[in-house]
Amino acid sequence: FSTGEPVEEMVDSDETLSKEANRLLSAFHLANSAIRRVADGNAAYQGMGTTVSAVYLTEDSLIAANVGDSPIYLIRNGAVDLLSKPHTLMAEQEALFPEGQRQLGDNFKHILTKAMGIDDEVTADVCEIHPFAGDCVVICSDGLSNKVEPKELVELTQKHSPAQACKKLVDIANQRG
Repeated sequence: FSTGEPVEEMVDSDETLSKEANRLLSAFHLANSAIRRVADGNAAYQGMGTTVSAVYLTEDSLIAANVGDSPIYLIRNGAVDLLSKPHTLMAEQEALFPEGQRQLGDNFKHILTKAMGIDDEVTADVCEIHPFAGDCVVICSDGLSNKVEPKELVELTQKHSPAQACKKLVDIANQRG
């Protein structure tokens, strides 16, 4: 897919973010446009959308960006932190009522409030951090994050090589449905 525009020319760049983060956001915008074009060109694809989670590593930064509910976790010193922002009805309600006043049932936790390809424009959430030696990043689909607890991510990534941890995580998710 090519727009014919130079890669270095990024439209609507965010001056608060690095050039690399703006590149990642630009890729999200291009992907969203491509999905919209495909959906608009075929009646069977009308309303289709998807989630995207991505990590861009530079010499001195880790840039995580997402649209949707596929989480990106950072595991550092035995602790796990969510780098992505879940774009779900449940997450938005929990942000409004942080004291735990849940009014919605669990059947609402996968209703997306933002997805690629649904609207003409999409804005990804971005997190830029400085990585440290020993950090581990796990990018999940909801098929994994719904079946495996964050503490299990920590345990498996600390005990196994990245390839072995990935296989074990997928195996666990499959065993759990």
